[in-house]
Amino acid sequence: GAEREVYQGNQLPAGADRDAQKEYLQAHMQFDGEIPEVLRKDPNKQWREQDEFQAVMAGIEERRAFLDEMVAAGKGAEYEATINAQISDQIRELEAIDKRKSQEEAQAAAQQAAQAQQAQQPPPPEAPPPEEAPPPAEDAPPPPPGGG
Repeated sequence: GAEREVYQGNQLPAGADRDAQKEYLQAHMQFDGEIPEVLRKDPNKQWREQDEFQAVMAGIEERRAFLDEMVAAGKGAEYEATINAQISDQIRELEAIDKRKSQEEAQAAAQQAAQAQQAQQPPPPEAPPPEEAPPPAEDAPPPPPGGG
């Protein structure tokens, strides 16, 4: 029979970042192909944090809703400690996201301050130009022919 070509999968070019590619495609789908300019400049960072924060918040709401359902069904005591522990873990995760974001903002502010300080410093003094031979005096005799 004929030899079949072995499927190699969807091969990205060498050096391609799969996570960056995934996030680009997610943004493309999220914004119907019209990716906002803000996200194009830093396609990963800004909306990744927002999505991460929203996902954790949604998880907290899900657990609260589940606990409410269990209380209504008369099984609240069975699940309350576990669900409250999970919610506590997720609140700590939100705090970690917030702390990381604050640290990144502080680093960016420090970099901007350092750049502003460098811009305010006077440039280093330039080396004096090399000394040139003084122009010949107007009443001096012309140089002899033949250069000397």
